[in-house]
Amino acid sequence: MHTDFESLIVGPNDLILVTGASGFIGFRLVERLLDRGFRNIRCFARPSGKVGKLESLCEGRARDGVRAEVFQGNLLSREDCTSATKDAAVIFHLAAARGEKSTANAFLNSVVTTRNLLDAAREHGSLRRFVGISSFSVYSNQHKTRRRLLDESSPIESHPELRGEAYCFAKVKLDELVSEYGQKLGLPYVIVRPGYVYGPGNLGISGNRHVRPVSSPWRFQHDSPHVRRQLPGRHYVGRFEEGSRGQCVQRGG
Repeated sequence: MHTDFESLIVGPNDLILVTGASGFIGFRLVERLLDRGFRNIRCFARPSGKVGKLESLCEGRARDGVRAEVFQGNLLSREDCTSATKDAAVIFHLAAARGEKSTANAFLNSVVTTRNLLDAAREHGSLRRFVGISSFSVYSNQHKTRRRLLDESSPIESHPELRGEAYCFAKVKLDELVSEYGQKLGLPYVIVRPGYVYGPGNLGISGNRHVRPVSSPWRFQHDSPHVRRQLPGRHYVGRFEEGSRGQCVQRGG
């Protein structure tokens, strides 16, 4: 697959860090990056994560000068973050809590971990683009006109703590943190907000996503145009093009 590297802010040998690399989207993103000709990828995964498939992918591509490594660590550890972000030109940050335990846990494992990652990257001074993977669950459905789609122009939930959804709360706070680092500290960031993600290997839609019966005021259903199939990894590779800095984009298949 041909990539026009002249239009990008990184070259094929610049280091790309992918957190959550053993996850459903993360694994396919790593595949897509390798297919596009990127030759230096660090795949961050939890120590308890299932990395066998990811390790096989990296080992299988470790030829012709390709460097793809699995880095197992904890984003709550500043030392692990410092090691993982060393020399990284681009960071795709997919690792996050699913919000199934508690709001505190979701905040700790989405927002605090992101802060640690950003601080570590800023210390090295090599970062050219931070791609934060959020969710379209951050949008508010209040005052939405009938059958109007949620998109980038929709308002963000102003009181996520009142939604009673830990996942939404953590994603809103994560986006606020990344935006603040961009505005105050010059972080070169892009925020991507995918819709529902499913496909081979992840056929179900988890309960922490906002699917409701069509009679609900949310008006989402699986076969509705309001819920688009997300193609994992496909839309994330282009987030380090020249000129995309500071964008917040929604992505569906």
